[in-house]
Amino acid sequence: MKQKWLIVFTGAFLGILASSQYISYKKISEIVARDVNTNAFSEIHVLKKSNEALEEEIENLKTMLATSSDQWTAQEALQKELLQKKMLFGTVPVKGQGVTIRIETPIEAIWLVDTVNELFTAGAEAISINETLY
Repeated sequence: MKQKWLIVFTGAFLGILASSQYISYKKISEIVARDVNTNAFSEIHVLKKSNEALEEEIENLKTMLATSSDQWTAQEALQKELLQKKMLFGTVPVKGQGVTIRIETPIEAIWLVDTVNELFTAGAEAISINETLY
């Protein structure tokens, strides 16, 4: 009789352990794993858009170089380009129309990085998070 109860108790204990292991594995996989295919396609899309934007900038710079025959025009173009780069690096304050996104719940950093990357891909010239310019 004692052996039956010992077997039943051991089986129930092992069942509880197995179910708690399954639940914890499922929670960890939900936290760590994102949809890999969607994320990969999203990253490829972002990289293609960035590549297109860089190719367009190269063409614009080639055109600017070809059209700037005198030194004065070249200097103005370089100053304009320098100002744009300073705005992108956040060393010059920028003002203008914008979009405010309010996130009131805690989110993981990776989602914030994806959001910033998508905004830049969409054509944002400057992004500020908690009054820090990116």
